[in-house]
Amino acid sequence: MSLESCLRRLRRKGLFRSLFGVGEGPIWLICDPLGVIFAGVTYFLIGYGVFAVAAITILPEISVLTVFQFSLFVCCAYLALTSHIKAMMTNPGTVPLGTEGRDVMKEYCDMYETDEDEENDDREERRRYCQPCNAPKPYRAHHCRTCERCIRKADHHCIWVNNCIGENNMKFFVLFNLYICVISVLALIYLFIHMAKCAQWDWKKHCVYYSDVGTFLIMMFLFMEALMFSLFCCVMGLNILHAIQTDETAIDKYKRETSGGKYNVQRGGSKRLSNIEAVFGRPKSILWLSPLTTSRVCAYLQRSALTHRV
Repeated sequence: MSLESCLRRLRRKGLFRSLFGVGEGPIWLICDPLGVIFAGVTYFLIGYGVFAVAAITILPEISVLTVFQFSLFVCCAYLALTSHIKAMMTNPGTVPLGTEGRDVMKEYCDMYETDEDEENDDREERRRYCQPCNAPKPYRAHHCRTCERCIRKADHHCIWVNNCIGENNMKFFVLFNLYICVISVLALIYLFIHMAKCAQWDWKKHCVYYSDVGTFLIMMFLFMEALMFSLFCCVMGLNILHAIQTDETAIDKYKRETSGGKYNVQRGGSKRLSNIEAVFGRPKSILWLSPLTTSRVCAYLQRSALTHRV
């Protein structure tokens, strides 16, 4: 049974929809071998984090504090896992293929073009044509060779989520980095608390659930994993948030720098909040932190885009 067939069966049973908020309809999944491997590594590292935190919290000593610590970590790990699945299985903002996409293309271009854009750039020049997709290529769309599609507002192709990061899944990518950073910081805090307790208690009686060497290796690998990913995801998350605020993706920035400033799409100042709301949803609410919701703009674009068969 193929991977897509298994996923379809799970979707029909409602497992993905109920646990991870994956919507109905065709599955978006890029079958890039390297991307699938890195996505699997991501799930392994999250699972190891849960196991290692259990080994230094509830397994040596079950108390109200350790149960709370472990429960908090599991909740944040679930949000990180859900954010990753949504980022990987959400259409990032593909441009419709072939002649079927021509009617939708006008809506795409009209939605993002302003009077200032029309004054600075020729409308026909902005609507380029993509030969591999056999379809018009709207302004700020980029053709991804891995996804084999043109992606609206593409920032980059992330091998860790096995998908392009575009206008439809940018929120989930930000939340994925946020919650990975949170669980990494929690793991470091729990490690320091555990070591402080072990310095005062009997090591073998209160701090070791497995063997001495096994416990040491678990703690050492958890420390290296948490330290590395807390720094990496913090930097990546802040970089994406800055791109959302200024409405300038990494590809837009590269084009601006290589064109000597002629290509400039930055819209900062008073529009920073509206740029964020376009990605996370309107109005401002606690749902911004939920990977189970999306903005109305992204929901509309997901319904408009054609599906990608894998």
